[in-house]
Amino acid sequence: MIKGVGIYIWCLFFLCSPLYGGAPKLEEPRANPYDGLLVEKIIIERHPVFDPVTEKGNEFPYSWANKLHILTRERLIRKELLFREGEGFDLELAEESARNLRSYDFIGDVYVVPALNSDSDGVEVKVITQDQWSTEAAIISTGGGGEYTVGLQLAEGNLFGWGKLVQGDIFTGTDNEGGGISFYDPRLLLTRHSLGWIYEKDDYCRYFEISLGRPLYSRKTKWGWSSTFISNKGEKRLFYQGREFFSYDYDKRVYSFSVTRSHGFKSKRTLTPMYTYKDYSYNSEHPVLRGNPAYRALIPESEVISRLDLKAILGYYDYVTDRYLDNFGNIEDLTLGYKFQTTLGRSFRFLNSTYDRSFVTLRVSSTNYLGEGAYLSLGGESTFRISGDNLDRVMNTGELYFYNKLSHRQVLCCHSALSYGVRQEPSDQFLLGGDTGLRGYPSREFAGHRVFLFNLEHRYYSPLEIFTVALGTAVFIDWGYAWYPGEVVTLSDFRSDVGIGLRFGLRKSSGFKVLRLDFAKALETGDIYISFGTGMLFSLSGQ
Repeated sequence: MIKGVGIYIWCLFFLCSPLYGGAPKLEEPRANPYDGLLVEKIIIERHPVFDPVTEKGNEFPYSWANKLHILTRERLIRKELLFREGEGFDLELAEESARNLRSYDFIGDVYVVPALNSDSDGVEVKVITQDQWSTEAAIISTGGGGEYTVGLQLAEGNLFGWGKLVQGDIFTGTDNEGGGISFYDPRLLLTRHSLGWIYEKDDYCRYFEISLGRPLYSRKTKWGWSSTFISNKGEKRLFYQGREFFSYDYDKRVYSFSVTRSHGFKSKRTLTPMYTYKDYSYNSEHPVLRGNPAYRALIPESEVISRLDLKAILGYYDYVTDRYLDNFGNIEDLTLGYKFQTTLGRSFRFLNSTYDRSFVTLRVSSTNYLGEGAYLSLGGESTFRISGDNLDRVMNTGELYFYNKLSHRQVLCCHSALSYGVRQEPSDQFLLGGDTGLRGYPSREFAGHRVFLFNLEHRYYSPLEIFTVALGTAVFIDWGYAWYPGEVVTLSDFRSDVGIGLRFGLRKSSGFKVLRLDFAKALETGDIYISFGTGMLFSLSGQ
């Protein structure tokens, strides 16, 4: 508990000492002559995946791709706009509308351009969008540290132009195979409600989730709600030095419902009452139990948690856009500011819970633009359960991101993460190695209740492009370790690797934006491993 409070106070102290003055902006603030003027007309200008003027959209094969692709429906785009004809123009709402549209993977660049109407005192607003290629039929492959998977994925991210996602995949790997199917509709029946479901099954897990809700779709939205059901059944595997030594079966069912009330615009205050029901059961028939029953201590006790929570958030938010941070030239929307979050919960026997317990989560985060292309993001969290006079299941985490743009296409990226568990379940493990952070070591080589990881990358996004695939490079260093309470750990126990990598930017894809291929050499052992997958190993915009 002392360590958790220490992290919380340290982050609080940092946030009370602003790194910069005023609202962070990438561009010089400018007066807006259109604010308050009557919006007389909204014009939607939709561009295909390959623009006929600037991207050879009239030439083969780009013209064929444009014909095969169904443009996002104008009605869907209009539904995302937070301003209407007959209302006064508001630049803040126009910018937020553009961010909302860019948050869809099937839409790339978005611009909202007001212009004075020469025949009146009002404005005409043109909304310009460009679609991304939304139909995927791809071979997918991920891996690192000697373990790999390869599979086939079929997906349509903008079904019939209405923004719905349908996706299916199958895969096989070093010690696992399976597949899944999912559906997501962010605009159920063109309302503000969303519906999604996922079904996945492999050799060790069967997972199903369905969710329905109404998110806070803008900063002015006052009310939101969500409901979720999860069924997760499978086999939990425990590892030591990269090898499985024990496993047990689990069956988890989770129901949750929450309502959110929001206040404010840039300075936000939200209050969320929530009810959650968790039914967890565990069992094992592992052969090792016949010779060593002490392993039963690794099997958690079955429990039912029926709890009520109240989550409160206080924050200040501002927004900027940039490029060439985590992908190849597409606009990246970044949320700046700070956030304090407190969640207090209680489980009750009269609600069919196994026990009466209190649960606490404290979280603080801050993302700042430091000027000259530099960003700093810090976050800390402490969660614990109160059992009588004792605290257990204590987990303290902290994370840091620092990005510094050295030039328009070069960025130095630093990421650091610490997780520190106290009185955790014996079977809980953090795994490190391969594609989990230490790219020069075998997959799941290190395990424990505590882990520290440091990554440093120099990324270069070159101007070279073959068809729609942009090319880039990376040079990196990884350093970290995982351990259990009671172990005496010194700096000599930590492991490190260095390496080089290639980055491939799929600039017109609504699915995979970046493909990563890394070659890493462990400095302690000299072993070399290949790590690859979709997306960056860590990202500022997707944290």
